[in-house]
Amino acid sequence: MADQFASKQRMCFNLISSELHGVKDSHIYRYQVDEVMQWITKDISRNEKSICLLAGDAGVGKSAVLKELISKNRNDGIKYLCIKADSIDDNGNPITLGELRDTLAYYSASAENVILIIDQIDALSQSLTNDRTHLNMMMAVLSSLEDWTNVKAVVSCRKYDLEYDSILNSLKDKSTIIEIGELSDEEVAMALDKLEEGLSKKVDCVTAKILRTVQVLNSFSILFQRNKSRINFNSQIELYDALWDTIILDSSSQYDVEIREQLMYKIAETIRKAGTLNPQFAPTSSQKQAYEYLASNGLIRREGCAVSFFHQSFYEYTLARHYSENNSLFATDIKKEIQGLEMRSMVKAVLDFKRGHDIIKFVEEARSILMDSDIRLHLKLLTLSVLAFVNNPSCGEKLLITEVYQKDRKMLGYFLRGVSSISWFPTIRNILNRMMPELRKTDEVFFPIMVCLSRYAFRNPEDVYGMINQIQDQESRLLAIAYNLREHNDYGQSCVLKAYAETKSQNAFLSSI
Repeated sequence: MADQFASKQRMCFNLISSELHGVKDSHIYRYQVDEVMQWITKDISRNEKSICLLAGDAGVGKSAVLKELISKNRNDGIKYLCIKADSIDDNGNPITLGELRDTLAYYSASAENVILIIDQIDALSQSLTNDRTHLNMMMAVLSSLEDWTNVKAVVSCRKYDLEYDSILNSLKDKSTIIEIGELSDEEVAMALDKLEEGLSKKVDCVTAKILRTVQVLNSFSILFQRNKSRINFNSQIELYDALWDTIILDSSSQYDVEIREQLMYKIAETIRKAGTLNPQFAPTSSQKQAYEYLASNGLIRREGCAVSFFHQSFYEYTLARHYSENNSLFATDIKKEIQGLEMRSMVKAVLDFKRGHDIIKFVEEARSILMDSDIRLHLKLLTLSVLAFVNNPSCGEKLLITEVYQKDRKMLGYFLRGVSSISWFPTIRNILNRMMPELRKTDEVFFPIMVCLSRYAFRNPEDVYGMINQIQDQESRLLAIAYNLREHNDYGQSCVLKAYAETKSQNAFLSSI
């Protein structure tokens, strides 16, 4: 039974491809495969963690790394139980805690080493579904690994969900973290030239930069094989717009266009309601031709009776496109709904979609959500998390966060816990310079501010310790220094050394922290 269960779950990885759509020999090897393998083969000591977390932004190739890891390892001494979290479906692929634990217990007793692989655990987060049952099940399994000394786990997760889902965030302290990022310029150029000789020299530098994300490169490949007249784009959203125009809207028959478009929206809505990226789906007789067309052109994937988009990001794009068609103010539409947790995936998708098309309108939408007393707090906090995750904020976005500070410091604290981009730092510094003199350790925003500053201390030590030194209450200042020293203690910096000297003279206080 254990082998049968494991075999069924392993089949869910079959649809993952490490090559560009329709391009032979386009596999790009990622060194993270070797990093994870080294971690797997390393003996677990008392201080070693039994979970390896493969973390990266959406579309950088986490699933492909895990599939390659699975395919590469044929060591008879290692048993693998591979779970694709986005394929868990109570109707098509139900999984129980008992099945997981029983399989791990059986393998642990019969094999020298056991590796539990969980791909895309973020598909169970609050950004996609309000049902925590499956996520709680996975976390229960991960928490019970200590029951088996020869069992380790490798888990992949989006950085966004790892930061903003409280349950997933708890994994960081329990795991060895391996990060996977973008491709190199050389890897992108080689891939483009396999699509067409000399293509790498035709794309502009902006396009080449966005193609460093594996999934964007794959989307470009799908589009290029249908339309070679458009090769330069300013963003992933713009590329997805072109993909939609070329495959969905490009038809001699308006009837076909409408069927395809409505079918895409129907699949997206089915995913949203089911809370899984691979729901059971049966097209109607009038939709079957369009269903085959979408699959043959690489926009959807089918596995038995289940369907999925070629990538989660295109599902989010489709969902947002559907909800954005009426061009009304999004906050107005939100207030017409119950505003439960089930709205989170739609709200985040629409906000990302709107920012990708028009930053000015996005700021207007975000301001409407944040400042409207009729919109629930959890949706305001979600909006703040979208802003915090922006790498290059606009002047309007920076101004909006200043307005948040003036309106509600508690909400500012939530933003500060998540923000990390260096481009946000001048805005944060300007806000905190007004707050630091009167800041006390009992203030609700004290620790959110410390979490934020600790992220910037390595790159901006003078600024960070300069702000901390403004705190007038000595006990609070010493606690702030101690917190940041734990995160950044490069004593080659004079400001760090000076801060350390001040805390050293207060050993009795520090020992109580």
